[in-house]
Amino acid sequence: MKALKCDVCGGRLIMGAGGIATCDSCGLQYNQEWIKEKVQEIKGVVSIDNTHMIDSWMKMAKSASEAGNQKEAYEYYTRVVEIDPQNWRAIYEKGKAGAWQSTLANIRISELYQGIATALKILNKRKISNEEIAGIRNEFAVELAKVNCAIVDKKNQLFEDIKDIYFDSHLDRMIENRNMFATNVEKMEDAMSLIADLDDSLSKANVIAFKKRICDDICWACRKIAYWIDYSQSKLGYFGYKEKEKKQLIDKFWSYVLDIRMVDADYKRRYNMYEVGLPNPGDPDSKWVNDFEYWEWKQKEIDREVQRRKRNDEYWIHHKEERKELEKREKEIKEKIAEKKSTILPYKKR
Repeated sequence: MKALKCDVCGGRLIMGAGGIATCDSCGLQYNQEWIKEKVQEIKGVVSIDNTHMIDSWMKMAKSASEAGNQKEAYEYYTRVVEIDPQNWRAIYEKGKAGAWQSTLANIRISELYQGIATALKILNKRKISNEEIAGIRNEFAVELAKVNCAIVDKKNQLFEDIKDIYFDSHLDRMIENRNMFATNVEKMEDAMSLIADLDDSLSKANVIAFKKRICDDICWACRKIAYWIDYSQSKLGYFGYKEKEKKQLIDKFWSYVLDIRMVDADYKRRYNMYEVGLPNPGDPDSKWVNDFEYWEWKQKEIDREVQRRKRNDEYWIHHKEERKELEKREKEIKEKIAEKKSTILPYKKR
């Protein structure tokens, strides 16, 4: 801190007994209250310039993260952000380090969501090539998916390790497990939304990978969990959604299966009694006699739609000019509709 100086002659102040400061030039004395105010004034205007440390802290944070020390990485990234609040990389990495410090008792995934949102706001104001922004958004999406899935998989493993599943003692755990996978479907879609509008090969591959994970999560959410009805383990019951209760998830599952089949023809083709969408035993609302009947019907329906899409894609490959004209007309129609709506809107408000 700068040395205190006399207000009259500018001489250096020497601290003496009783907290009194005396000017070594003119002899004027200052009391403790004046000294405190002066010190606070100096602190308010003097700051330490640590900008030269940013590169070092970023490197140390990266090394700590790679070594699995997310707490240390978080601290270094925090220092960088405090000095350079527009450093999108440090903001994102800080959120990522926070999320990977999550425990089942303290989920910190929101820090990564916030870090990504803030980083994207900064990036959107900068001139960055389409290729570079695609790579960054894919990085964000993959990391968000990885953290969410790691938390879900850890919770599910704890549930799967239970050897004596009885309806009365583990009902809460079964409900929690089912809801956890259903919720992760939404979180995976959050991650996918970061890259769904991109047309590069990396983004397309990651979207398919995300859809496969979503389908697996829906299977876990909608599967039938067998439990013992009595402690003699003589009879099994089945826990799970009824057909109507899980319709929204089922529809989403088959929609994504269809998308995946366009690039992976054998995806979800093998029959599995625990697969999604199958009627539960004793469900009076189910129109299907058995699981296998439903599965076979759905496979044929998906195959027909895949072939229709492929024929459609093939047609437009050979009719590019026609497609451009149709797209132009579609755009014009949408603009006219928007114009009409804007004209009608004031009358609706009356």
